[in-house]
Amino acid sequence: MAVVYSSNTRDFITTTDVYGKCTSRHSGTSAAAPLAAGIIALLLQARPELTWRDVQHLIIRSAITVRPDDKGWITNSAGLRFHIYYGFGRIDADALVTLGQNWALVPEQTTIELKSNATFQTIANYDLATIDCAFGGDNFHLEHVIARVSIHHPRRGDLAYDLQSPAGTWSRLASPRRNDRSPGDLKDWDFVTVAFWGEQALGTWTLEITDTSPMVCFFFIFFYFLFFIFLIFFLIFFSFIWRKKKRRNNTLRQ
Repeated sequence: MAVVYSSNTRDFITTTDVYGKCTSRHSGTSAAAPLAAGIIALLLQARPELTWRDVQHLIIRSAITVRPDDKGWITNSAGLRFHIYYGFGRIDADALVTLGQNWALVPEQTTIELKSNATFQTIANYDLATIDCAFGGDNFHLEHVIARVSIHHPRRGDLAYDLQSPAGTWSRLASPRRNDRSPGDLKDWDFVTVAFWGEQALGTWTLEITDTSPMVCFFFIFFYFLFFIFLIFFLIFFSFIWRKKKRRNNTLRQ
């Protein structure tokens, strides 16, 4: 949903350590999670009555865009910017607490479940299956959207999952995983996204499941292999002709 400072190959978090010491090498989620928790604690100290959903609303609406020129940013129909890596941006402690002081509590959560009438579909290599699901009930603004799927595939890491809202916003639910060679099925597997936060639910939702099988890569590799073999033969033939011509020229000089 959002990010906070952590570490990279050069910069780290400086903080207290065990045995009464300090460290300047704190890193990863071990550094990020307590930093986010501390910021949220400041917010709850100012407004103890806030619910977990209020906190999420406040984080989203006060976050700062990270690397704004990155092409991965999308803007949904509610006007909120979202990135698959950075969520809605970096948590800003000052902006979060300031916004939370006069925040009107959100109403009780409403949960709606839709079931698609799609039948079993077979996905060919490097092809996709599309499943549409129409929502025609009372319109309301979205928070969390969950796509529950059941998949049988000999190599589940080849699959990519993308969900489109009625407003046309796309969210990547899961990317292909090259090292996931498991033939295990996904049974009623939940993919959760917050990319549609604030959008309206009414309309047709589209789920695309794409098979990114390496068979296509095999054909490209095979093509380049043939090209490489042809190039070697061409160079050998050209070298043979050049040497033959050179010997003939030497003979004429003699």
